[in-house]
Amino acid sequence: MRRLIKYFNQNRKKILLIVLVIVFLIILVRVLNYMVKTNIQEERNSISNVQINKDTSIPDEAIISGEKISEEKASDDKKMIENFVQACNEKDYTKAYNMLTDDCKNIVFSGTMDSFVKNYCDLIFQTPKTYQLEGWLDKVQGMTYKVTYLEDNILATGGISEGLNYMDYITVIEENNETKLSIYNFINSYELSKIESKNNVEIQLNREDVYMDYVIYTVTVTNRNENTILLSNNIDNKQICLLDSNNSEYISYLNEIPQFNLIINKGEKKQFTIKFGKGYSSSSNSEYIRFKNIYLDYNAYVNNPNDENLQKIQMDIKI
Repeated sequence: MRRLIKYFNQNRKKILLIVLVIVFLIILVRVLNYMVKTNIQEERNSISNVQINKDTSIPDEAIISGEKISEEKASDDKKMIENFVQACNEKDYTKAYNMLTDDCKNIVFSGTMDSFVKNYCDLIFQTPKTYQLEGWLDKVQGMTYKVTYLEDNILATGGISEGLNYMDYITVIEENNETKLSIYNFINSYELSKIESKNNVEIQLNREDVYMDYVIYTVTVTNRNENTILLSNNIDNKQICLLDSNNSEYISYLNEIPQFNLIINKGEKKQFTIKFGKGYSSSSNSEYIRFKNIYLDYNAYVNNPNDENLQKIQMDIKI
């Protein structure tokens, strides 16, 4: 004991210095731990605020059509879209797919969940996404929202990345007393049964598929002539056009139709689709599809396409 006291007295300064260093290090570690915890909490609060700012706002107006959206309607629609995004983020594809309208499943995704996953989820949701929601169009078919999917790597960067973002138009539709979604810019589909006949040529409109930027009609043409006919010579994209209630013409995407679909043999019935550049946001109603120049003798046309005496007709099919 005496030796210990003697050693302490002889090395008092060194021992006190060592003790002070140890105490300082303990205090320093505790301070650093406190600072780290505080920073983590602040970061979490920041993330929460960012998500609230871009993810919980409720649209109160349809920007394009101008109608006010009731708070109840907007809140319900937002919740539906939010659940869809969450299901896609969590790769619960069955849940997300079942939230779609039957027309959206069958027309846009060929009636298979694999197509939905490949062409939508794998494209947009390779990484988790948040979204911004804007009211866009309020029509009889349903309320359409502009949805911007945003990269969500906030944990890594402290904010929204400058990476790939995707935009979609999602329409909330009531189907069989259930709320469903039409996505991928698709709005809705309508069965038609409109038929016009002239000079033994019959044209029937079977279906109208409405998208945000265009509309597609399924058409069946029957040729009861003795000659092969030609529906259009494709000299311009208004040879087959869509007319609205103001008599305005909308172009057809004839370049997307294989030429052989426009050639109808004697006694043949042929079905194909025609896309027109009429957007869903247009305020005018579609009235007619016009075939301006149907050549009643395709072989004569091939032999002399500039012959002014070639027999041809114009047909208007009322929608």
